[in-house]
Amino acid sequence: IGALYNTKDYFVGISTLHLPQTQFDWYGSTANIPGNGFVNRVGRHVYINGGYNLPLAGNQDLVLQPRTLLKFDRAKFQWDLGSLIEINQKYWGGLNIRGGEGIMFLAGFKSINNKGEGFKIGLSYDLTLSQIQSISNGTIELMGNYCFPVNIKPDEPDPDLLPRFLGGYSR
Repeated sequence: IGALYNTKDYFVGISTLHLPQTQFDWYGSTANIPGNGFVNRVGRHVYINGGYNLPLAGNQDLVLQPRTLLKFDRAKFQWDLGSLIEINQKYWGGLNIRGGEGIMFLAGFKSINNKGEGFKIGLSYDLTLSQIQSISNGTIELMGNYCFPVNIKPDEPDPDLLPRFLGGYSR
């Protein structure tokens, strides 16, 4: 579950996985006997991200998007720093660095209308630089999402209920 606040200039979001921290039995019923210290639980993870859109040379056709992602659970903290370049509000490519692990190369396409509705597709290649490099040459990831606008309009005030109108409209 998560939430993302997105404007034309910046975005910030937070999300979590494994909210209920489900318990399960990996090794048979003897592993979860009370008092033996084994608790098999999927740990909750929290993600916080943010970024900014910076037009290059005042040109909206070429936008630099520095961004960060913080990931943590009870055992580990990890960070990603990166930047994308967006061309003509349709194509994007970039580079991310994951602390202590690797480099990611990113590319994609988006089609979003003036109302904020549309889709994005993308591809990334993660080049592993940590000790796991001896058994992993990296991974390829595909991404897709669909955006829909949320328009929240306040209710029209009822003049009869507002004291500053002193009685409101006549009926």
